[in-house]
Amino acid sequence: MPDILKVSVPTSGYENNVKTNPITINDAQIPNIVDPSKVTRPDGQQASLEQQLSLFYESNFDGFISALRNSPDVVELFSQIFFQMGIEVKSGIGDKFAEELAKFLQMTKMSEGDLLSFVKNQAESSMKFQGPFFQLLQQVMNQTSSTELQREILNFLKTYNSVDSSASTMNNMYSILDNIAKYLTSNYRTPLEQLMQKLHLPQAFFSWQGSDPANIALLKKDIIPFLSNYIKQTNDMGPVRNLITMLMLNIAKYENGSMGRLTQAFERLMNYQDFNRVLGNMKPEDLRQILLEKTGQAYADQFHALVERGIKGEAGLEAKSVFQNIMQSLLLNESVYMPLQHFMIPIDLMGKMLFSEIWVDPNHKRKNEQGETRQSSKLLIKFDIKDVGFFDLIIVQEDRSIDLQLYYPASFVDKEKQIQKDIAQLVEKNGLILRTALYARSWKPKTISEIFPQIYERKNAINVKI
Repeated sequence: MPDILKVSVPTSGYENNVKTNPITINDAQIPNIVDPSKVTRPDGQQASLEQQLSLFYESNFDGFISALRNSPDVVELFSQIFFQMGIEVKSGIGDKFAEELAKFLQMTKMSEGDLLSFVKNQAESSMKFQGPFFQLLQQVMNQTSSTELQREILNFLKTYNSVDSSASTMNNMYSILDNIAKYLTSNYRTPLEQLMQKLHLPQAFFSWQGSDPANIALLKKDIIPFLSNYIKQTNDMGPVRNLITMLMLNIAKYENGSMGRLTQAFERLMNYQDFNRVLGNMKPEDLRQILLEKTGQAYADQFHALVERGIKGEAGLEAKSVFQNIMQSLLLNESVYMPLQHFMIPIDLMGKMLFSEIWVDPNHKRKNEQGETRQSSKLLIKFDIKDVGFFDLIIVQEDRSIDLQLYYPASFVDKEKQIQKDIAQLVEKNGLILRTALYARSWKPKTISEIFPQIYERKNAINVKI
């Protein structure tokens, strides 16, 4: 047995083989060698935009940025679908979809005089917290020094949001239950489907009624216990458990969206002097009527019904993916991470079909010639006119002055002087001052992040993936 306490004789042939480390801290050939005794210098490499936006983990915001970067141009998609379908009914289109399409196209027909009111209605209906009431509420929020009142205002807005989206929340829950039923065996599926038939579904895609107490009672007393018993009996660790989690989140939001809770939240606001100073003449019974003042809703209902049928394949299999991309863009622009107002306007103006997509930053900050930061509004307007071409219009408005950039199709290159003249007359006609203007041929469509770089402002914030 070898004696491990004694020094062994070195192996012959390796006596002069001394290993050295050729790398030294001052070696100019190797950048940024780690020196534990001090902070090393940066290597001078500039990270690309992609590297700057990449987080150390997959966060919700990172997913939003990735989806925004890869999102297709909806104006182009919409043009491919509706410009062609508006002329002829293609093979593979179902009768119900053709009927919905005819209704939708009929609603888009208007004259030049109708365009302004139509655009204003669509802009107002696309904003949830709009109207004189919310403007006064914002005024109270900005003027009060009471943190308790600010907290109550935010709680009121949260409840209002739940009430306003109660119809879509109910539809989401029904869709989740339908997906759960697909994973169940027949002895569990049939009782669940019988319970689902007792739910009261909203008649319209958007319905401002608040949550239904009968639906809440059925969900909490029958459906949830039934699903809980199913998990207990089967130990199902698959997709059903994830779907039940989504269902519980929607139930909590749906329960919070009752008119009773909204009235209680408003009554708590009336206990504060700062609130009564601005809205003291308003009574709880007047709340519902004021909040119901919405416009353009029938048009939005018809549009969403049309997209929903297109996703189901009723417009033909080749158009299904296009409608899916349109819906993805709609959801993306409604994300909590999107700091812009967004709405779409498909119209048939004097026989010319036009589709426009608009993004608005109402709190845009710009510096004047003296270097002072001024409050302004910034708009990106994309529109595609059938048989004419695609346009990008960027407007920055401050008071009555505007800065304008227009990018037009190649066919308008020889008409630029006429475009300048017509736009100058249009601006003057509306009592505005055209401060600066840029007219150029469009080589490629402008991206949202290019015009609104503040979308990336959260790139360095701590975020999580849920």
